[in-house]
Amino acid sequence: MTNPVLVEVLRGGQVESQHRGRVAVVDAEGKAVLALGDVARPVFPRSAVKPLQALALVVGGADTGARQLTPESAGLYALATGFQAMAKDGHEKMTKQFPAYDTLYAYCRSKLGIAK
Repeated sequence: MTNPVLVEVLRGGQVESQHRGRVAVVDAEGKAVLALGDVARPVFPRSAVKPLQALALVVGGADTGARQLTPESAGLYALATGFQAMAKDGHEKMTKQFPAYDTLYAYCRSKLGIAK
């Protein structure tokens, strides 16, 4: 199966390059709600995505109530709850907490020994 074109880069109105890929979106129960391309084919992530994988575990633990998932999950839950109490609306909350997530991503990189 050929994966669909997900992105086209245009220059002067002409297609300069195309990027194919596959996308799978699932709901909270793991049921597929969108599948584009060969989503059944295994993925072997490179080391560049390891910090994102680590971050996903921390955030997953904080968001799902599985605070024991990582040592950092309970702390992230406390931060997120505090940001919610400080902000007057969702936009303000997001604006305030983005630097904390950037810091957490940098922490995950450093734990994996990845240079700045």
